[in-house]
Amino acid sequence: MKWSKRAKGHIIGWAAFLLYQELEELATRGLAPGDLAFFLSLGSVRIAVFYLFYGWIWRRFLQPGRWPYLLLLVPLGVLLFPALRYAIEEVLYPATLGFGNYIDPTFYGYLRDNLYWRGIPVVVASLVVCLLEQRSEAERRHRELLEQKARSELAFLRGQLNPHFLFNTLSYLHTEAFRLDASLATTVLQLSDMLRYALQSTEKEQVPIREEVQLLKNYMAIFEKRFKGRFFASFSVEGEGMEQKVEPLLLMPFFENALKHGLTSDPARPVALALSVQPGRLHFSSLNHLSQKEKDQGAGIGLDNVKRRLALRYPGRHELQVRENKDTFSVVLTLDL
Repeated sequence: MKWSKRAKGHIIGWAAFLLYQELEELATRGLAPGDLAFFLSLGSVRIAVFYLFYGWIWRRFLQPGRWPYLLLLVPLGVLLFPALRYAIEEVLYPATLGFGNYIDPTFYGYLRDNLYWRGIPVVVASLVVCLLEQRSEAERRHRELLEQKARSELAFLRGQLNPHFLFNTLSYLHTEAFRLDASLATTVLQLSDMLRYALQSTEKEQVPIREEVQLLKNYMAIFEKRFKGRFFASFSVEGEGMEQKVEPLLLMPFFENALKHGLTSDPARPVALALSVQPGRLHFSSLNHLSQKEKDQGAGIGLDNVKRRLALRYPGRHELQVRENKDTFSVVLTLDL
């Protein structure tokens, strides 16, 4: 059985704490009959209450909108500590071992002795450990997200051209093309803007949605000019809050998949792409009929990439549905910004 780094840390931490607790008791009053039984009862209650809060209460209810539950669960959880000790040491032990622990073997006695100096510290410790681990996990996701974004951008560019050389060349081509065909010159400029955006996004964690929309419109415009008269696809944008920020190049894989691998030449079955933005919420959908052309080797890589990026950047804040049948392929993404 392979133990995770976190599990090993918990085991070592509890072993050190419980050993220190027992050595302290031994040094102050010596070894008394029943000490092992009481060491086990106190240790097991501490562990049980700690993981009740650490593994369930904090992780499930320590989030916006669920605070009222904590007002009930935290006091009950704290009271559970003396209740468990009382049940083990004054009910179970007398019935099985023939002895109890306290001179005053009442629940009030256990409440008075365990509530502040044992129950509450365990609850506080569980909160501290939970928050520290959540922060560590968030930092790990952030590092992985940056690595994943870099791979996405590299896949999008499909090359390692020097940026200055690339843009100088495109600027020259735009100038030359403008003398021959204004439409061609516009296409070159749109391609230049797309590549510049992809390169500059490496320096940003999030970008305004309006910039993503412009990128996607440029991408579609290139297809429209390339397959003029034979390209049937629509991209509708509605709503407000376009200055809200989102992960860069997040929607591009959906466009690539729909336009490169879907059927775009049939006016009766056009590709339909739609984006709706509201304060705090983004909704995107795409629907395309499947082309009979054989997919290239890169098909599907972009979708796998964006799924991973969503999991890293928006854990618990997104819903992605990808459906494929013999005729159609659809994507629906709902995102809490």
